[in-house]
Amino acid sequence: MFEAGEITGAERSILDGVADETYSWNRPCVLLSARDLAEIAGVSRRHAVRLRDKLVERGMLIQTPCKTQYGQGYVYSVPMHLDAEDAHE
Repeated sequence: MFEAGEITGAERSILDGVADETYSWNRPCVLLSARDLAEIAGVSRRHAVRLRDKLVERGMLIQTPCKTQYGQGYVYSVPMHLDAEDAHE
């Protein structure tokens, strides 16, 4: 399911941030903006969007559309079967 190769530090930061916001608070998913992802990873918004898209494509991050008070948004979660060993392969 996961592509071969290691993930970058910024990708890992996004995964850790989403996992922290979901599992630490016993929530199934979390609403995050591109700006939130950029802040978590310490990169520009544009780069955070590219990282997010790559993680979603690789099946390491789940992105689900949702309605927000500001319009269309996304909620994120990390697959339950993804663990540290999968992310570092």
